[in-house]
Amino acid sequence: MGVQNISSKCATTFVHNFLAVFLTYLVGCTVSLLLSLVLNVSLGMMTFGNVNYHWWQVFFHNIIIVLVIMFSGFLMSIPSFLLIFINGFIFGAVLGQSIISNQLLELVISTLPHGIPEITSFLIAGEISLSISKKIVRKNFQVTSSLLTKAVICILLILLASILESVRVI
Repeated sequence: MGVQNISSKCATTFVHNFLAVFLTYLVGCTVSLLLSLVLNVSLGMMTFGNVNYHWWQVFFHNIIIVLVIMFSGFLMSIPSFLLIFINGFIFGAVLGQSIISNQLLELVISTLPHGIPEITSFLIAGEISLSISKKIVRKNFQVTSSLLTKAVICILLILLASILESVRVI
């Protein structure tokens, strides 16, 4: 098997794992959003950016979540998928509430800048978890440079998201 075939197989595996994790997040988000919109329960006006945290507080909170998601691969990724589903569910509820209270623009402005790197980091951590689980099942787990590279990318994305989240737009 040539280097190109191995590289192609790794890329395909990454895409499949990432899609499984992304779909879990999307299902959580969709279920919650639909419940919010169907039930049409208004919790009143939401406030955005009213809590000021230092970037390092946000970083340590989120890095713990990323590490739990990653290392849940040793538990067959069940906790990873639960955390990612719950994260999507919560975002769907907030999205639904912002639509009901006509605050969608405020939600987008306050969450999009830090949300993209943060959620991407959670999804990559979920992919790492699933990759670890599959390798354990196949009895060929080993720490690879690819695994370490993805972990470093998660940490850097969380760092970026933490800095962006601590700089409030609204």
